[in-house]
Amino acid sequence: MQIADLKFDVADCRLEAYCYAENMQWNVEIGCNANADGKLSGFAPGLSLSLFETPPAAFSHWLELAPQEVRWVEKRGTDDTPSGLLDVFEHTPIYHCTAHCYNKSGQMHIKIDARCDVLFDAPYSTNLELHLDAPVVFRGVWFGRRKETECRTIISKFLNPDDFDFTPTEHGISILTPKPRA
Repeated sequence: MQIADLKFDVADCRLEAYCYAENMQWNVEIGCNANADGKLSGFAPGLSLSLFETPPAAFSHWLELAPQEVRWVEKRGTDDTPSGLLDVFEHTPIYHCTAHCYNKSGQMHIKIDARCDVLFDAPYSTNLELHLDAPVVFRGVWFGRRKETECRTIISKFLNPDDFDFTPTEHGISILTPKPRA
């Protein structure tokens, strides 16, 4: 990832989804390592993006989410889709954004071109360019504390439940994780 002239190695880039009554929500969470030169006081940026909503039966397999692109201009709150937040010293909205999800060599990638505010000393304060192009790992679909049968019933409205394993977290949160594609 790059903010202005500063480069940050992407440590984690994952796609996560949630099922609601009328749509499926697709989010991307990105964590980076601190800048190698220690700029921005050694803080490591992160991005939280709410990018896509898809209706029931929009596609048969989650990989068909790509290609897809969204754009927004204004700074938006976290309840809006699409929207995104950059976290360096505090959470600040990204804006003038184009987010493109695409497949490359059988793997999903996310490309982002946007503007952001870091709110650090000049020249890293406001209206900075932000660029990212990274592979995405699909973490899974989150369901809160539900039984496996409930999770499978809910997801069947959107995707084939047989494409997922039931993998609750160590805290008992239910998640359907994608099976490797044969």
